[in-house]
Amino acid sequence: MLEKLQNIKFLKAKSITGVQLTITPDGKFNIDGVIVHSNKSMMSVKKTFDNISGIDDLTEIIPKATPIRLSIDGKGVIHKKIALTNEESIMDQVLPGADSNAFCIQKINTSDKNVFVSIIRKESLEAILNQFKAAGYFIIGSTLGPFILNGYFKFLDADTSIFYTKNHTLSIEKNKIVELSKPPDRPSDISYQFDDELITGSLLVPFILAVTYFTQSFHPAFIEHPITVKEKEEFFLKTVFTFAGWGILIFLFSSLLVNFLVFDSFNKKFQSLSIQINQNRELISKVENLRKSLNLKQNFLENNVSQSSVYLAYYADRIALNCPGEITLSQLSISPPKESRINTTELQFEWSKLLISGVTRNSVVLNDWMKTLKSEFWVNDVIILDFNQENLNTPGEFQIQVDLY
Repeated sequence: MLEKLQNIKFLKAKSITGVQLTITPDGKFNIDGVIVHSNKSMMSVKKTFDNISGIDDLTEIIPKATPIRLSIDGKGVIHKKIALTNEESIMDQVLPGADSNAFCIQKINTSDKNVFVSIIRKESLEAILNQFKAAGYFIIGSTLGPFILNGYFKFLDADTSIFYTKNHTLSIEKNKIVELSKPPDRPSDISYQFDDELITGSLLVPFILAVTYFTQSFHPAFIEHPITVKEKEEFFLKTVFTFAGWGILIFLFSSLLVNFLVFDSFNKKFQSLSIQINQNRELISKVENLRKSLNLKQNFLENNVSQSSVYLAYYADRIALNCPGEITLSQLSISPPKESRINTTELQFEWSKLLISGVTRNSVVLNDWMKTLKSEFWVNDVIILDFNQENLNTPGEFQIQVDLY
């Protein structure tokens, strides 16, 4: 199940480093490598390096987050082509008398039905793998020699059956290695075209190591050592956790952003409603104050002004409102005193009468105004009591009586 998940493209690393580690005759390391980056279906060489003398020196070249596929060659690695008859005879043909339990064995079929067997001591392989692990790198695959190239020669734009790598001259038949020898006079400037990339022979093995990560889920050249198996699983789980962590962070950030936008929207509405409430409270307070003022005035009028006085004030307002501009009022007598025929000291009033005095130059205007007054619902009759005008050039004085209902 985990193996299938490891082959899901979006869970793979975006960059991979192919490393070729050559053990020199004096036991030192010579390291070459290629970092390949994948963007969707496109692969490109991001960085190359060669002749690095120590694993610790790689920390300035290879990012710790980039996994490594490793090929080991040189001193301590034996390659031999044999005719495989049975499993028990492998070590006897490669290294007679050796304990097979002390070695890691890699078997690669050739096109001529023979087998290339590559061996390395387990302790040597584990020491190298542990050094990479101690440096903080994940070795997610390891192989011996150049056999990772099997199956990829047809993609190299080279019309030849002889290929040169850093450590070997390879004879090819049917896209597989059939002969392996060390190249004493290998051309130093030979390169091979792979798609849009031009790769030197010395970097061909690490380049294909990196390419297989993106193009091939399984290659028979890889040794299934417990360290690399565990490292591969740990790197995959780290990638999954990182991917899931970013997914969770994005989800949480999106949730927080949505919550913030919703909160901000409701907060703005709350502030708007709070302002409206405060404004309405002020209006309500003003209305209450006006209502109290109105009640006080109504109480004052009810307690201090008679109903008839209110009516008489209304009559006076209506008379003044309807009075034409050609008429000038000089006197308004409300409830005038009675002209008593009996000699008495008691003063009496005409409560339902109004006397209006004034001047006008036009009697027609006066007549029309009397008609207007008479149309009021509270007027019973309008009578002219006196009109005196000496000539047309002088204003005439008048006095009218308004009878109320």
